[in-house]
Amino acid sequence: SSPTLPSRKNRLKTVLKKAVPSIIWRSLKELRLMQFDKKAKSILTYEIDTFKPDLVYERAAYLQLSGLQAAKEKKCLHYIEINAPFMDEVRKFEKVPTLWKYKARASEYMQANYPDKVYVVSSVLKEYYMQYLNGKDKIRVVPNCVNMRKAVPNPALKASLIETYKLEGKIIIGFVGSIFPYHGVDLLIKAFTSTAREKPNAVLMIVGDGEIIPELKALSRELDLEDRIIFTGSVSNEDVFSYIDLMDIAVMVKSNWYGSPVKIFEYGAMNKPIIAPLTAPVLDVMEKDVDAILTTPDEHSIAKAMNSLVSDKRLRTLIARAFHRKVSEQYTWKHAAQMILS
Repeated sequence: SSPTLPSRKNRLKTVLKKAVPSIIWRSLKELRLMQFDKKAKSILTYEIDTFKPDLVYERAAYLQLSGLQAAKEKKCLHYIEINAPFMDEVRKFEKVPTLWKYKARASEYMQANYPDKVYVVSSVLKEYYMQYLNGKDKIRVVPNCVNMRKAVPNPALKASLIETYKLEGKIIIGFVGSIFPYHGVDLLIKAFTSTAREKPNAVLMIVGDGEIIPELKALSRELDLEDRIIFTGSVSNEDVFSYIDLMDIAVMVKSNWYGSPVKIFEYGAMNKPIIAPLTAPVLDVMEKDVDAILTTPDEHSIAKAMNSLVSDKRLRTLIARAFHRKVSEQYTWKHAAQMILS
């Protein structure tokens, strides 16, 4: 088929982005966000009038105050869930300044101060938002969770994957997720060099897609690991647990300083031994060498963790069982909801 040509609108947008300074372009995007927020407030106000809730529970977003404003005007109890330090996150990903810096900081202040309760996903994120509260104790930590009812593999798909990738008798080390530079999959591939050399039956399976997949495939060829690393490409949400079920060891290499990684709860739900990053949010839910092998994000530490688990089936069983029990009892969405409502 012939290639799809960019639309006139997209071509114009590309030209404008090159002509307009980045600070102006970024600020226009944020202005649109704030305009959307005004529209969202009128929609939510109508819904509150219609449904007459006792509680409005909002998941916060950057520069968005509509939930807070609508709930307060209608005198509803308002709880807010905050998953990131929005100013820091936007600065990191956008890498350009904005004219709305003070507006964004004021939004963070309001999101932390004005709700009846604030829920954050990690202890360090609580510390971040405490800067706005002048000693008020209204923030609670509720880490991310998993829906255990969805953590069910498809036996037919699993059998098909074993046949397709010739996995019978292999020890499968796996990663699941979007493939971006900050996830550290390149470190995982480099660390696997040691495991591949020591364990001829070990393979590395990378489940997911992303902008650096071509670079990672090139790296695997450069390290002469092309036959030992499987890149599955994008996988549908409903099939993810079947892929995790294949794995003997599940790995998460890196995580940011504030986020509660859903990935480890999905791994735990599937009763897999986990290698995870040694970060504060992970330590909120995992005990080192009991629930997982926790490592610093460097090639040597990751290789050492993989080699120890590949060599010790008993250790794999013990840490998998420990975290699976914890996830089943404490880190399901139903449990989180019950805790908040109580």
